[in-house]
Amino acid sequence: MFEIPFQSIFVGIFLSTIFIQPAMVSAQPMAYRILPSDSYIPGVSILVQIEVTGDPGSITIVEIPPAGWTINRIWNGGVFGEGMITWKLNKSSESFILKYNIYPPCNTTGDAVFSGLIENQVIMGNTIMSGPEYPLPYNFTKPTTNPFININSWFFNIAPSVSEDELELYFCRGSLTSISRWSVFPTFDLYKASRTSKIDNWSVPDTLGSDVNSEAAEYDPDISMDGLSLYFSSDREGGYGGSDLWVVTRTTKNDPWGKPVNLGSPINSPRDEASPDISPDGQTLYFSRGDGRFDWDLYVTKRTNTRSGWSDPENLGSSVNSISNEFSLSVSDDGLTLFFESDRPGGLGLTDIYVTTRVARDAPWSPPVNIGVINSGEDYEYTPCISSDGYTLYYAGWFYLYQVSVNPFVPTAVNHWFLFD
Repeated sequence: MFEIPFQSIFVGIFLSTIFIQPAMVSAQPMAYRILPSDSYIPGVSILVQIEVTGDPGSITIVEIPPAGWTINRIWNGGVFGEGMITWKLNKSSESFILKYNIYPPCNTTGDAVFSGLIENQVIMGNTIMSGPEYPLPYNFTKPTTNPFININSWFFNIAPSVSEDELELYFCRGSLTSISRWSVFPTFDLYKASRTSKIDNWSVPDTLGSDVNSEAAEYDPDISMDGLSLYFSSDREGGYGGSDLWVVTRTTKNDPWGKPVNLGSPINSPRDEASPDISPDGQTLYFSRGDGRFDWDLYVTKRTNTRSGWSDPENLGSSVNSISNEFSLSVSDDGLTLFFESDRPGGLGLTDIYVTTRVARDAPWSPPVNIGVINSGEDYEYTPCISSDGYTLYYAGWFYLYQVSVNPFVPTAVNHWFLFD
């Protein structure tokens, strides 16, 4: 959902090589996992936390930083040198946390670097039983507004959604006079812009007209893969609550849009529903649900085919949602990457955009990561939209639409030796 949001990037270390030296080990298993970071300065430093649970026996861990990086070990506030570090884990039945800072080479472009996460790694005897690995192999370029020169203005231009070929752009626009309360904006309407190629700027936008827009608020558009269905949020009459999810369809891309249809129960409820995101096959729908300005979480509902009914929506759970608000979202076409907006503590601005991944569609989501390079320290970033090919992230920042390139990133190896006394 778009709000004028009132609403640290976690970067784990990519554990690429693990060597186990045979020796005497503790009889009890030890769990070793990397925790989300609460401190991140793009291109400058990352705080990584390692938690060890159980009885590790007496173990020495040697960390070798990637080329050009230094590691400062932090224990009880103390700094224990740079470069290669060694620490001793004494026998204990208590959980404890080891922290260290990793300082990458100076990055003048401000690109954020993601590496990865291995969670719930258990060492028992000479065997490693690893939990799921959540790679985050992305490098985001510096944000730009250049393609939106014909769109961005003193109006609020928000909630971008691009077609599969990235030649059609749907978004919503409202004026400053439309700000009557936090969650509903009576004069917000849906617009469309186009271009002839992906390297061109977007055209001057046109409203979708009175067949789609109403005197109420229309926002959060999401165009389907085939371009024949447009999902959106609205607080127009005929709904179930303050804001509902609607869909409008057309026979071909050259035909006009039909009349909007309310998605009905169980998707819509007496609460507010917003920010629809439909999967390429039209059988999975993500959205957000809340109450005005509060208690927003992300949900998912499914159907067996495009003519069947939707299942009862399921909350994405505590791995994604927090006690704060999670608003608008966008899921990659393969269903393995989720971008969303949140005002959770530890962000850089009033609302930030986060990303989480999973290794399969039935696997759990990894801990969300703040995309530091696109989030400012004083403004709002919201309504993300990832392109079908996964290489461009569109989003809104206060008044304007932005985009960044999303490129694969293969981090330098960090070797971990587990040596048992």
